[in-house]
Amino acid sequence: MWLQFTKSVNANRCIKICERIASDPLGKWDNKPGGPRVSKPQNLSQVRKIIVYMVFAAICSLTSTILAAPARATEAMPDLEAMLSRAKSYTVEIRSKLYIGMNEDSSGLWEGTGFIVNMEKGWILTNAHVVGRSPGDVYVELFDKTEIEAERIFVDSYFDLAVIKVDPAALPSAVAQAELDCSSLPTQGTPVVAYGNPGNFRFSATTGIVSDIAWMFPFEYIHTDATINHGNSGGPLLNARTGKVVGIVTASHEPEEDSHKTATGLSTPAVHACKIMDLMKSEGDTRYKRLPFDVAYDFKTNQPVIMGDIPPNVRFNPSDLIVAVNNEPVRNLAHLTTLLRGKEMQARVKALRRSTSIEGRMEQEEFVENLVDLEVVESPLKDRALSVSGVVFARTWGMDRANPIADQNILVTDLLDTEVESFGVHVLMTLSSLNGKRFDNLDTLHDYLEKLDETAELRLIVCDEEHREKFDRDCRAVTLFKQDLAWHSPTEE
Repeated sequence: MWLQFTKSVNANRCIKICERIASDPLGKWDNKPGGPRVSKPQNLSQVRKIIVYMVFAAICSLTSTILAAPARATEAMPDLEAMLSRAKSYTVEIRSKLYIGMNEDSSGLWEGTGFIVNMEKGWILTNAHVVGRSPGDVYVELFDKTEIEAERIFVDSYFDLAVIKVDPAALPSAVAQAELDCSSLPTQGTPVVAYGNPGNFRFSATTGIVSDIAWMFPFEYIHTDATINHGNSGGPLLNARTGKVVGIVTASHEPEEDSHKTATGLSTPAVHACKIMDLMKSEGDTRYKRLPFDVAYDFKTNQPVIMGDIPPNVRFNPSDLIVAVNNEPVRNLAHLTTLLRGKEMQARVKALRRSTSIEGRMEQEEFVENLVDLEVVESPLKDRALSVSGVVFARTWGMDRANPIADQNILVTDLLDTEVESFGVHVLMTLSSLNGKRFDNLDTLHDYLEKLDETAELRLIVCDEEHREKFDRDCRAVTLFKQDLAWHSPTEE
C-alpha cells in the first residue's frame, strides 16, 4: 500500500514535507496562509499522527530518490554497444616498417592503432612512435581486412602525435569519422573506453575512468585505469557518456621502484590534437614553436618558469613565472606549446616576478610583459640522416636547447652493420671527431667524406653522453673504412 501510494506522490511535494518535518518533528503542518501552525501534541492519538507523518516522509524521500536514479543513469550513458560498433568503423590497425632509425626511432617493424578524423581528406590520427619519423613504409588495415598504403603528412615529436593520409576513394562506404572533444580536458571520474588493437586482440575495448590529469614533465596526460597494452598506442580514448574522443592512447607506465606496481594508462588529451587538426584544415602553420629561452616548471603549479640565457632585448629574469601568452592564461608547458602553435612569429608573454629580501621573505610581486620573437622547430619529416660504413648519423629533434644531446652534437642514431656494434659503438653515442676533425653539422661532415677516396680509413671517436661520469666519458676510438656514403630522409621513396 505504501509503495503504491508513494509512486503517485510528486517528488517535489515529498521534499517539501521532509523539510517541514525536519524543521520541527513535533509540530503540526498545514498549507494555510502564513505558514505552518505549530502546537505541542496533546494526546496519544496526535503523537501517532506525527509518527505516521515521519514514516511517510522517510519512505517518500527514499522512493523518490530510487525512482529518479535510473533516469539520471539513462541520460548519462549512451548505448555502449552502438558506441563501440561505431568506434570499430573508424578505428584502423597500423603497421610500419622503418628501414633506418633516426629521430628517436629504431629500425624494424612496429604496430599500433589509429582512427579516422577526416573521411573527405583520408586523414588518420595516431601516435608519432607508431608510424615513426624515419624512412619507411606505413600501411593501415580496416575492420573488414581492407589494407591501404598510407603517407605521413604530419609528425609532432613533442606531443607524440602524427597524421597519416590514405586515398579517400579507397575507404569502404561502411567507415565512419571519429568526433574529437575539443571543449576541455575530461574531469576526474569521467567513464572512458580505450579502443584499439593490443596484440592479437584486434578492435577490442577496455573500460575505466579518468583517474586524473597527470603531469609528467614536460607533458600532460589523461591518467586512466582502462587497460592499455602494446598495440593500443594511437587509438581513441572515448568518453563513455558522449562517445567523443577525449584522448589519444599513448602509453602505459609502470614505476620501476614499486614491487607492487600496476600499470597506469596514459593518453594525450584531444584538445592538443584539435589545435593541430584545425590548422591543417585551414592550411595554417602547424610547426612546433618555442620561446627564445628555456623553461623549467614550478613544482607546485606546473607552470613554466623562465631559465637559462635570455635575449638582451627581453626584460625577463630567470625564475619569472609565465602566466599568460597573448592574454590567454597558461596552465603548463604542454598548454603553452599548444597556445604558441599557429601563432605569428611573435607572442606577447606575461610573467609574474617575485622579489625576496635577504632574509628570504617575499617583498613584492609584479607582472612583466614582453613581445618576444618565436623560434621554429621544423617537422621531423624534414630531417635528414647520413650513413657511412654502416653507421647512421643524424641530429635528433630536441625541444630544450640546453640539452647537449639534442642540439649540440651529431648522434649515432642507427647501426646498419653488426660488426660496428661489436666495436662498442651504440645508438645515441655522439661523434666527437672523425680523422681528428670536429663537425658542427651533417652537411660539413658529408662534404668532407665525399672528398675522401673509397675505402679510405675513418678514425672515429664516439662518446656515450648519457652515461658520462665525472672522470670517465665512456668514449671509444674506432677505425672503419669508407663505404656506402648516402643521405636518408623520412619522406624518401
